[in-house]
Amino acid sequence: MGGASMLLALQWGLRTDAAVSIAAPARLLGVLRGFAQRLGLPARARAAFIRLVEQDVGVQISRLDVSGYQLDVPGLVVHAADDSLVPASEAQLIHKAWFDSRLMLLEEGGHQRVLADPQLNLAVLELLARTAQGARQSA
Repeated sequence: MGGASMLLALQWGLRTDAAVSIAAPARLLGVLRGFAQRLGLPARARAAFIRLVEQDVGVQISRLDVSGYQLDVPGLVVHAADDSLVPASEAQLIHKAWFDSRLMLLEEGGHQRVLADPQLNLAVLELLARTAQGARQSA
């Protein structure tokens, strides 16, 4: 949930020069429902679980959807096609909502092994270089 938390923090006012989303969900409601279902919770317990999360967070989970966010920093959206926890289509939704982002879909890496992909390191370095260049030009 780190990527989803970062996107929400950006929405709620976190200021940064750039950001990277790795294997993040675009819509938290689907992720929480899937998690509750994988745990084998019956329907009423799944609904109660969602309500508890909403109480803890203080926001309706259905409102935590990047399609309604204003993401205004340069970004990189990374996801692996073989991610079994969060579908790669979520990355496409994040990229579509994030005006100044680059989408990087990796063939392999699952949900966690993408961090070991050398292409990710290069893409992050490119983002940082682009961000630094933009800062120098506006100075």
